[in-house]
Amino acid sequence: MSPRQSRLLPACLFALILCTTALSCAGPEPEGAMPASEDWHLLPADFAKDFFFLPIQLEGDEARTLWFLYDTGSNVNLVDADSLAAVSSWEPSMGKRVNVAEATCGPMTLRKLSMRVQSLDHIQAALQHPIDGILGYGALEDVLVQLDYPGEQMKIVEGILPKPDGQLVFSLEHENRPFLTTEFGGRRRSFLLDSGSSSGFEIREGRGLDWEQEPAIVGTGMAINGLEWNHAGRMQGAHPFLSQIFVSPIAFLTKDTQLVGTKTLRHFVLIFDQGTNRLYAKPAQESSVEPQALMGYAIFLEPTTNGRKVIGVKAGSQAEADGWLIGDYFAVPEKSREEVEPEPGALIDVERGEQKLQLPLQEEALIP
Repeated sequence: MSPRQSRLLPACLFALILCTTALSCAGPEPEGAMPASEDWHLLPADFAKDFFFLPIQLEGDEARTLWFLYDTGSNVNLVDADSLAAVSSWEPSMGKRVNVAEATCGPMTLRKLSMRVQSLDHIQAALQHPIDGILGYGALEDVLVQLDYPGEQMKIVEGILPKPDGQLVFSLEHENRPFLTTEFGGRRRSFLLDSGSSSGFEIREGRGLDWEQEPAIVGTGMAINGLEWNHAGRMQGAHPFLSQIFVSPIAFLTKDTQLVGTKTLRHFVLIFDQGTNRLYAKPAQESSVEPQALMGYAIFLEPTTNGRKVIGVKAGSQAEADGWLIGDYFAVPEKSREEVEPEPGALIDVERGEQKLQLPLQEEALIP
């Protein structure tokens, strides 16, 4: 069966059968066409902090709903061991991989969904959003996937994108994750487009990279393998990326895969076509993206199961003036989708050894 054969069911469900079948390399590439707006199917995604979270019901049972982060940077599906055990008969002794016969998410059905089981406590603590798993890029390989960051919506439809024109449609590499090769920062680079990363441009430092503000520590981040320190600076000049121009963009440094995270992706409406390795990228605004301050907490935190521990304080920051010290700890209650963020500068309860006090927690410009 061709991966492009219609899979619309009478109840308007998509049957997304995970397989390794790829389009044949023989013959001309398909022309493709942009789907009509009325053909798209809206998914019940929860958009929070520039991430898309999907409620997936095992065997269509609402009582067995698990929340998955849609992560184009992941080539595997992950599910938290405790979350899976709470909605199924799975036990730790059964191994580290499960196959779900059928699951639904709004108008979408996923069949034969293979997932790796592991603890995601550190990811849950970092995101502060209900999350039971990570849905990798290949999970939706048989449909076009639209990530509408300005509209805060996620949609799917069957179809094929038009051929790349270098203006709105681009060629991608690597079938299991979306990589884009382009000129950036004085050299040709291959970027992973990563909807599961909160950074912006993440690059390896090298010759020809000119800085307006030299890289410095701007915080911590939680990856699959644990805590990482984040370094970032402001680049000189104007840099085209996809169908947009970024003026003096902030760039994070990495020793691993170069990627583009949500701080950059949020400026686009993106459509991924895995069948032909094509990407549609429409900018949210006609003008270039002017320099923007990098906002964040000037206390650098290590997530724990129930709270945050301060492991660094930016010198000369407002946080330092407010009295934050390394070793301070504050509890973070489990977050529900109905909760809102605290008011800027709100006092929170802090533990400093045996001492209890209140300190303001507020964002400030880490890179003006």
